[in-house]
Amino acid sequence: MTVLRFLHAADLHLDSPLRGLKRHEGLPHEEIRLATRRALDRLVETAIAEEVAFVILAGDLYDGDWKDASTGLYMASALGRLTRRGIEVITVSGNHDADSVISRRLPMPEGVHTFPTRQPTTYRLEGLQVALHGQSFATRHVPEDITRNFPPPVPGWLNIGVLHTSLTGDSAHATYAPCTVEGLCALGYDYWALGHVHKRQIVHEAPWIVFPGVIQGRHVRETGACGGMIVEAEGTRILSVRPVDFDTVRWHVLNLDLTAVATTEALARLARQQLMEAMRTAEGRLLVVRVVLQGTTPLHGQLGRWDEDLRAIMAGLGEGIALEKLRDETRPPAQQRTANPLLDTLLEEAMQDVLGKSMPHMPHENPLEALDETLSDFLRLLPRDIASEALTTAPELLLGQAMTSLKERLTGAHTPDDRLPEAPATEFTRPDHTRENAA
Repeated sequence: MTVLRFLHAADLHLDSPLRGLKRHEGLPHEEIRLATRRALDRLVETAIAEEVAFVILAGDLYDGDWKDASTGLYMASALGRLTRRGIEVITVSGNHDADSVISRRLPMPEGVHTFPTRQPTTYRLEGLQVALHGQSFATRHVPEDITRNFPPPVPGWLNIGVLHTSLTGDSAHATYAPCTVEGLCALGYDYWALGHVHKRQIVHEAPWIVFPGVIQGRHVRETGACGGMIVEAEGTRILSVRPVDFDTVRWHVLNLDLTAVATTEALARLARQQLMEAMRTAEGRLLVVRVVLQGTTPLHGQLGRWDEDLRAIMAGLGEGIALEKLRDETRPPAQQRTANPLLDTLLEEAMQDVLGKSMPHMPHENPLEALDETLSDFLRLLPRDIASEALTTAPELLLGQAMTSLKERLTGAHTPDDRLPEAPATEFTRPDHTRENAA
């Protein structure tokens, strides 16, 4: 029996905006801006090279309504390269490209099939004996489980469900067309081509339930390799599900433990070594890195301008790496924390008032909720991405960094360049720049 091969991808988010990255100094903004287009090109090239029979795109082909028609034209051109090779493309619309979101849709090439929004339907590839079952969405909010209305499998054919869904229990993504693994298995399909969750996941085998992830990471919360899945089947049996990478820009978070690091020279050596390894794993892609300094170290409080050193290290490594942000989450050694016991006591009492608990017992049962209640008015004034990042930082660390900064100002402590710190230790900015937005 002939082996059938198809490509499953989702969450293309073509022309997704930079989300405040222009505030980050030294980033190659144009290369990042075009990354989703380059990833789509790689998807097409991979499908052709792998000689797949068809391509499934399981929702969110676009990030929202187009800024101009060039987004739709680019998609039509890319998919046309597939259909002219005889490769059919089967799509559903998701929450970002629902009918109510995209104000105008351009005609797609012949050979591109998009499931209708009215109800789940079956699309048959007669020559291949493949039945695809799916439904697109008219609005971006779908709170109900629509799989209960999916049609039964076609006997003796390879049956594939195509669905944009959060499944259940994924707190990292908004609830969207929720359903259960048990419910999907009960429908009797051989493969579920899912979209919406941006991290690659094989949720279940026999039947296969698969999220291919986003094809191109768009910010530092979408790290690592991104792409799709090449699936091989023989008759109704799935033989293999293999990840393939499409991303041209790779995001990476580098946590540097400074516990055993006492000098900036040793820190530079450690950073250079680990950045070189990260570049190796990126395999020639542009690597955009957030560096997080951690651990208890005597360097705490001395790294107010170390982002400049870090950019110099990256410049020496070549053009394939850039700094997204530097964060300092280090702690001072115990002797530094008790250098001024009276001031320490006063500041710790202030922290107790904020958290509602004594320092030795932090974090309490719901510290984020306590912080949210205390700082709610302030957080409402912040951009949503910054507020979100602030609330996901450990509260004792957040307040500990604030205490260190305040103590330096109260005691007249100076940074190595004989200037007072210009910004809290949670992120670094130049003295003459405004605070950067989180990614």
